Amino acid sequence: MNHRTVLSSFAALLTTAVAVAQTPVSLVGLTRFTSTLAQTLHAPCATLPGCPAAGLPPVAGVGFAAGGTAYDGTNNTVWATNGLMLASYAGPASACAVVCPPMPCPKSSAVAQATGLDVAESLNELWVVDDQNWLTRCALGCPPTITAQCLVATLPGDRITGVAVDDGNGVVFYTAVSAVGSTLYAAQIGSPCSPFANAPLADCSAAAVPAYGVAADWGAARLYWTDGPSTYAFSYAYNPSGPSIAYGPQTCCPFVQSPNDPYTDLTLRPRGTSPAGNPCANGSCPTCLNYHGLRNAPILGNTVELGLDDAPEASFAWCLLSIGSCTTGMPTLPPLCGPLLVGPGPTLGFNITSGTSGCLGSTTFFLPLPAAPAFAGLPLASQCVLLCGGGTGTALSNCQSWVLMGV
Repeated sequence: MNHRTVLSSFAALLTTAVAVAQTPVSLVGLTRFTSTLAQTLHAPCATLPGCPAAGLPPVAGVGFAAGGTAYDGTNNTVWATNGLMLASYAGPASACAVVCPPMPCPKSSAVAQATGLDVAESLNELWVVDDQNWLTRCALGCPPTITAQCLVATLPGDRITGVAVDDGNGVVFYTAVSAVGSTLYAAQIGSPCSPFANAPLADCSAAAVPAYGVAADWGAARLYWTDGPSTYAFSYAYNPSGPSIAYGPQTCCPFVQSPNDPYTDLTLRPRGTSPAGNPCANGSCPTCLNYHGLRNAPILGNTVELGLDDAPEASFAWCLLSIGSCTTGMPTLPPLCGPLLVGPGPTLGFNITSGTSGCLGSTTFFLPLPAAPAFAGLPLASQCVLLCGGGTGTALSNCQSWVLMGV
């Protein structure tokens, strides 16, 4: 089914979508002195387990603003830089296994130091800012490929320390520091190096602190920034016709990260999916694990990859979608082997699983999503159905509950 057809079937229920809160996110950032991908939760001011970023040791002699972190929803990884080198990792939940090995970080010159990163999934780009106030845009890949560069216009004396791309609303944010304090800049995504607004940043006691990184949860219209040990958050309202931007009251988590190993930047990493139910099979379908999960993140502007693995080989497969979470206590309707845990909704497929026989079959269903803030917070459920042996057997996967996000 065409993705526009799938999304249009959700349109009538968008009032439900916008009423649902965004799924929780963790704040992830590379730390200054141990090169750890640390993570915290802002709302409860809680620290979560982190792990070392192999191959990105602390670099002697770099500026205190050097370093950057960006979650990449296209493949569920985290990009990190120590200011000079760049690599990607599977993230703290996967022990920070190296995905793209360390390489020179794209930036404006050899002497420049990268100070912030972000990924714009809808553009398939990695954005890098450096201490010379340059923005470098790269096509995602291993290695990333530079596609454009420009010098960001700032106030005299300001040095850019972070970047956050709101590709749903079309606005870009930068943090910058100077001898007198910190500044938050906003620019339209079509002219990212020409900010239309700037505002001072301070902690919750109104004291000037250095801003070393920024991240945007654009589905919830909320910005997060850090001075290293503490994190801060506030809402924003962007008016593209002005353009103009307004900011809401700020909340603070003081010293959520150790001041002896502070954050160098921030990125937002979404929570995982929630599985429900068990696989089953009947007739000619072998008893397999039939595991269904998301291969990447359900970020608006991204193409979501709905995976099915360890399934009957050479079988017809469909992925069923519905609004809401997985249900329980549903009856089994013949000829299915068990209950469907999703409600009425669109269907992706059919696909044919890989292989010829046995339980090593796999396939992926692709669902492109628009970078539309109105869909942020929409809860969805998905489950796979298989038909085996010329239609003489059926199999079902587990169900997954997940939420569309804009980060």
